[in-house]
Amino acid sequence: MKVSSRVLTRLTVYMLITVVAGSLVSMTGCSGQDDTGRTLPPVAVRVTRPEIRDMTAHISYTGIVHATDEFTAIARVQGIVVALPFAEGQPINNGDVLLSLSTPELEATVDRLRAEFDYWNERYAADIKLAAKGAVPQEQVATSKKAFESAKAGLRGAESQLEKATELASFDGVVLKHFVDPGQTVMPGMPLLQIGNDELEIQAEVVQEDIQSGIKRGTPVIVHDGNGEEHQSQVSAVAPVSNNRSRTFTVKVSLPRSLHDRFRVGEAVVIDFVRESSERTLSVPTTAVLNRDSAPYIFLIRENHAVKTPVSVGIQQSENLAVQFDWNDSDFVAISNVAGLTDGDLVYPVYIERQ
Repeated sequence: MKVSSRVLTRLTVYMLITVVAGSLVSMTGCSGQDDTGRTLPPVAVRVTRPEIRDMTAHISYTGIVHATDEFTAIARVQGIVVALPFAEGQPINNGDVLLSLSTPELEATVDRLRAEFDYWNERYAADIKLAAKGAVPQEQVATSKKAFESAKAGLRGAESQLEKATELASFDGVVLKHFVDPGQTVMPGMPLLQIGNDELEIQAEVVQEDIQSGIKRGTPVIVHDGNGEEHQSQVSAVAPVSNNRSRTFTVKVSLPRSLHDRFRVGEAVVIDFVRESSERTLSVPTTAVLNRDSAPYIFLIRENHAVKTPVSVGIQQSENLAVQFDWNDSDFVAISNVAGLTDGDLVYPVYIERQ
């Protein structure tokens, strides 16, 4: 029987479709078997070693170095600055002249009133003698006395004003700052200079919430100097009332004399108020701990497998968290890709040194 070319073509296409479909079914079946039986590749994780260290939980603030006793001299009369005998930072003694003003008008007034006083002083004394001899009436003596007393009071007032042109140190200490320069004209009320004693402290403005968390007199403080070194101190005083609407309170931190050469008045200093501390505490990086607020756990790495390990957590210092669990002193802890791990997963650990 003769078969047309069109029929042969259709048969050929049908056979090809059948073969391809069968191959796909076969490949699909094989692939499923491979997925069921194959071993997944290890998960790459960074690991590090838990450490035993002293830890503190703290609140950081920036404070300013002050003298514990400071005094700002304010101009009390108008004049021109003629002398600033002590440079900033130079020690002073009680009674030293700190600043002098030139006050020509006031000095002229004192000279005039002194001349008037000298005149009436002599006139009054002479009238007393003359009255005793009957040479002048008592009314003249009374007039001289009244003029004498008026001249005396006027001279005392002017001399008192002239004394205000000179500022004296009221205690032993150091010159902290000059607010004026020689030759400058000053008016009453202008600040002239600041002095302080040789005891230093740090003052910081602390918000109400942190005060309520336990910052009080005696609270330990870590003071950071400009060289990156840390020094132990404590809170010496907390202001009983806030300074402004932001509800901040002035907290004072003492600076021992042994640290005075490391700090200067007016310098900004970072301080840490220690809220809690723990000695020789087992710690891990914060990234190692999962489910921290309810049932915290970590993944230890043992023989290249992740081992889910419950822990209890303590204080946090920077990027480190205090934990408690039964550690064998050799297992590492996973610190990356931990959210995707499950107990028993095969891992490829990459060790990272802790800071």
